[in-house]
Amino acid sequence: MFVYKKTTSTLKLSGHTKSRLDLDIKKLRWKKEWEAIFIKISTTDHYQNLLKRLCKSNDISSRKVRFENVEDVVIIHVKNHLKEGVDLESFKILNLVLQTVVPLGIKFNQQLYLYPGGNRLDRVAITFKKNDYVLLNKKLEEGDF
Repeated sequence: MFVYKKTTSTLKLSGHTKSRLDLDIKKLRWKKEWEAIFIKISTTDHYQNLLKRLCKSNDISSRKVRFENVEDVVIIHVKNHLKEGVDLESFKILNLVLQTVVPLGIKFNQQLYLYPGGNRLDRVAITFKKNDYVLLNKKLEEGDF
């Protein structure tokens, strides 16, 4: 990463001549766009807020549920903390997901992650396509049940 001073002198990069001021402006624009996208995602994720509040109302730690955005997929991870078997809170969270998503007609996949060499469950991952997750949030925002 390079740090440039805001001057009007030129800088030669990859055979092209660019002014340092232009490079700084492009960095600043990219940073503002990224911050705007981050703020938009964090403030409009109605399903994440709903699921965490439902967990809290059912006396389930909201830390058991972790949301992750990967390219065009949204993943909800539910961690199993028992050495043997599956803890009841994990099933309650999966039940909450089923009760809230299925009536809205949103498609999702559910995958179990097991530890190697045994029948011990590590976590459950619920995956949504980005478009389906955006549709879910839109339905929750508009109250379209």
